[in-house]
Amino acid sequence: MIQPVEITFDTNCSQRIALPSRRAGHPQELYLEKLDAGIRAGLIHPFFADISLLESIPRKERKRWFTSAMRPKVILQTFEPTEFKASGVQLANSTYSFDTTPIVISTELQDEILAALNMGFRFIRVQRIMFSADSGTFGVTFPISKQLSKNDIDVVQHRIEEALAEIESREVGSGYVRRLSKENKLADTSLRDISDLLAFADSDNPKVVKAVGEWADGDLVAAHYGYGHKFLCTLDDGSGLGKHAIFNQVNRSWLNSMGIEIVDPEELVKLLEL
Repeated sequence: MIQPVEITFDTNCSQRIALPSRRAGHPQELYLEKLDAGIRAGLIHPFFADISLLESIPRKERKRWFTSAMRPKVILQTFEPTEFKASGVQLANSTYSFDTTPIVISTELQDEILAALNMGFRFIRVQRIMFSADSGTFGVTFPISKQLSKNDIDVVQHRIEEALAEIESREVGSGYVRRLSKENKLADTSLRDISDLLAFADSDNPKVVKAVGEWADGDLVAAHYGYGHKFLCTLDDGSGLGKHAIFNQVNRSWLNSMGIEIVDPEELVKLLEL
């Protein structure tokens, strides 16, 4: 019997694998379709990371979201329609809650997550953000996260911290966020007591938007390393931030030396001979 391969997927892949309508017309549609079939055939155990949900905060909202209070937390919650009506919040199944300012998760995102969960995807946790969603959030009866023993949890967390230390030392991922924060603190002493994972949001909006995306990418890589999966599959070529993008080709070289093999859907299909 062939042992399934554990693979971490960036959300730019998982959404297109889980929903055929999302991959229609994409240059890698054929390979995304093959990965869909491979997962459904039990050849692949697919995972995505909770930190990726940071990127679903709308670009125009990111700066406000991180600067309107200094203790941001991402909470995926479920409300009954009556509770929404009482609070005056627009009707929806789930929201991001930021203190008293909710950011509604789009119906599109909810569809993507549920479709992925139903075909076998499970979350891997980075422990960086507060993520309180459980099976009931999506109306399913199975665990939505990869299940670990107590011993495994300790090992995974140690490996995640090891990866984050390396990533931040190279000023990619959350290391880029910290770099922006330090620049802002030098320019504005009133920010000196603000965390290095928050003061970045005082940069101009384009930098904040890219920094949030890079933070999510870096923590995705750290989670992948922590859980010890075989491949990390993404459609991101790291061109947006140059040397500060973790998926940049130069950074992929040292990631590979750590045993982190990053591939796109076409490369993955060929490696797995699907």
